[in-house]
Amino acid sequence: MNTQNPRITMPEVKKQSEGVAGAVSETAANVKDKVKDTASSMVETAGRAWESTKEAAQDFGSSAVDRAQDFQGDVVSFIRRYPMACIGGALGIGFLLGQMAHFRE
Repeated sequence: MNTQNPRITMPEVKKQSEGVAGAVSETAANVKDKVKDTASSMVETAGRAWESTKEAAQDFGSSAVDRAQDFQGDVVSFIRRYPMACIGGALGIGFLLGQMAHFRE
């Protein structure tokens, strides 16, 4: 292998290597900036998604509580209007559950 090349001098090699090093350094800086921008964008998107999910869960929970309270009010109102029917229904259900438990033994 011939280590000497009469056409290329050391200053030229140094100049070319500095140019390559500068280009590599610039490319690395560009990649670093793009990665930072992408990561920042991803963090912002995740933050917005979290807030949206949190709000939806709060709305759902609030709606479920409202429905449960409405149902409780409806049941209480029905029992007050028809107390004897409710007592009879409760006795009937109790009797059926007792019979089912008795047959299992």
